[in-house]
Amino acid sequence: MFPRFDPFPDLRSLGRCHRAAEHRMPLDAYRRGGMFYAHIDVPGVDPGAIEVTVKGDTLTVKAERSWPEERGDEVLARERQQGTFERHVRLSEDVDRDHLQARCANGVLTLRAPVAATAKPHKVRVTVAAPPKTVEARTGEPAPTAA
Repeated sequence: MFPRFDPFPDLRSLGRCHRAAEHRMPLDAYRRGGMFYAHIDVPGVDPGAIEVTVKGDTLTVKAERSWPEERGDEVLARERQQGTFERHVRLSEDVDRDHLQARCANGVLTLRAPVAATAKPHKVRVTVAAPPKTVEARTGEPAPTAA
């Protein structure tokens, strides 16, 4: 369902920058029965500031996290990341994109989508073919049949 989307595979070899960006929004994904689930960490993000979009086979999660500073504040430490974070996930054909749901609670965004009807196992009806008819030769006599 959620293979890692990597639009720039060559950048992976250039160092940690690409990998560091991925870990700002870590993701777990799995299938349980007829549903797909993904959990993405978004700690400290206002749920109203999360944007989830699907375009083609790509799901994009965009979130912004910031802390207001007041004039005159003396910043003693700034270790928590701020800014806009974006995560791209390529969806397989097995995901019913039209029924994707997103819910945020306790700093975790949960995405849920049913397995597409076309991906579910289904039975194929087997029809019985009529036995082949014998063909008469031009002489008007029946063609010989296999014994």
